[in-house]
Amino acid sequence: MFIRLTQLNFINCISLPLTAHWKQDVDVSINSMLASPKYNNAILSN
Repeated sequence: MFIRLTQLNFINCISLPLTAHWKQDVDVSINSMLASPKYNNAILSN
């Protein structure tokens, strides 16, 4: 039981920062896409 808990904690410790980093990358990608003139023009023209 203790070993299982430790494994779970280990996985959480690794996956949480990775997920946060991945989300940050996605946020940055979306922001840069929204900031690009081509995307803004496509929205304005509709």
